[in-house]
Amino acid sequence: MSQQHIKHEIGNNSLGTPCDLVTGEERKYGVDENTPAAHVACTVEMTSVNNPYEVAVIDEIQQLRDPQRGWAWTRAFLGLIAEEVHVCGEAGSLELLQKICETTNEVVEVHNYKRLTELTVEDSALVSLDNIQPGDCIVCFSKNDIYSVSREIEARGKEVAVIYGGLPPGTKLAQAAKFNDPDNSCKVMVATDAIGMGLNLSIRRIIFYSLVKPTMNEKGEREINTISVSSALQIAGRAGRFRTQWEHGYVTTYKAEDLPILKNILDQTPEPLKQAGLHPTADQIELYAYHLPNSTLSNLMIARQYSRGEPLTFDFISRNCGWPLNLPKTIVDLVHLESVFDVMDLYLWLSYRFMDLFPDSVTVRAAQKDLDEIIQQGVFQITRLLKNTEANQSAADGDTTYNIRRIIQTKEPRIPSTTHGRFTDRLIAQGLLTPGMLSELRKEWDAQQYSAASKLQTNTSNQSESSDSSNDNDEHGTVSQKTSRKRRK
Repeated sequence: MSQQHIKHEIGNNSLGTPCDLVTGEERKYGVDENTPAAHVACTVEMTSVNNPYEVAVIDEIQQLRDPQRGWAWTRAFLGLIAEEVHVCGEAGSLELLQKICETTNEVVEVHNYKRLTELTVEDSALVSLDNIQPGDCIVCFSKNDIYSVSREIEARGKEVAVIYGGLPPGTKLAQAAKFNDPDNSCKVMVATDAIGMGLNLSIRRIIFYSLVKPTMNEKGEREINTISVSSALQIAGRAGRFRTQWEHGYVTTYKAEDLPILKNILDQTPEPLKQAGLHPTADQIELYAYHLPNSTLSNLMIARQYSRGEPLTFDFISRNCGWPLNLPKTIVDLVHLESVFDVMDLYLWLSYRFMDLFPDSVTVRAAQKDLDEIIQQGVFQITRLLKNTEANQSAADGDTTYNIRRIIQTKEPRIPSTTHGRFTDRLIAQGLLTPGMLSELRKEWDAQQYSAASKLQTNTSNQSESSDSSNDNDEHGTVSQKTSRKRRK
């Protein structure tokens, strides 16, 4: 389960059942620190494989294929000491799970469930943000699109809730609560695929702003691909959830040309899982450390502690992160605050494993709570932050041609020449490349091209002894044109 989801469920436990919360960064107790509750909710990485349970439930089991986190689902599935282990997820994971259970001589009992509400793919795309309706959620796959779309919607007089992966859990829950509240004036959400798991949202219609997203392949290389069937179904399924305000869900795209592609994707079933992630063994980690003795985190921390006699305290965090922090005035400020929050998250995670090196977990947790509230206030006024960013850039540069275009680009980008291809279009649509950046690259390329052509003319001139001046000039012009044409290809 996601951290924000289990926090939300425990905080809204209407049955009064004591339940402990365990994440990589914190512990919360249903009774008290010395009295373990009979129920535990935890992130999958923190699953205990030492304590016995009557029943264990693992959600989103298809995530065991994930290159970064899949090992945690595999570890939980194989390592839990429980009389019954219930797993929930895509049907495509069933065959792999059955094969795994064959090796452990365990019985798999399968229950198939159907969606309790209707989900309809619309016959027309949104095309314009003027067509936004209450209950709509526009799903973007880049933070730049999040900024630009939310600003354009608010420019039309509509309040917007914003959720993306970099936000602290408390901020995400606050934005979700604002959007879910039928009495709140906020009726529209702009989000990344972070809404696909872990948040209960009252969404009427999912609108895919784009169908391409950055992914990480098995080699750790960044790629840009059309979203998978699994991802599309997961996101589309957020619309019209059972027991929400909207019990009939709708799905469409922003661009008309994307709609038939989306329909084709949603008509498919996820491919069966073929492999599961595995955590390296202690022997493998030791072997890695042997071959790369200077790369281990523990070596770096121990060296700091014993060579300087200096643990990593809250004062260290304050000095390096600029604490105390103020309310963000621009998007750049907001991004900085999110980074500081991540640093505190890492500190808390390490404090449970190296308590002597990270002794100030209580102070850091209190500071992180304050920081979460600061970030919440910044996200609530994200349009103002965008305007301030634009104003600051304009004052500094005299225009807004570079950084601001990265933030406020909203319409289909118009590329300044016809020499771009599909890959360039996808980079621009994804926010990884902007017309401003492309223009700067072209200027730099043209300057290099002109310099190369000039050098070639000079060399040709020095080598020509028998040609007269006019013929020499004509020849140089021809060479320059051929060189220019070849380089552009």
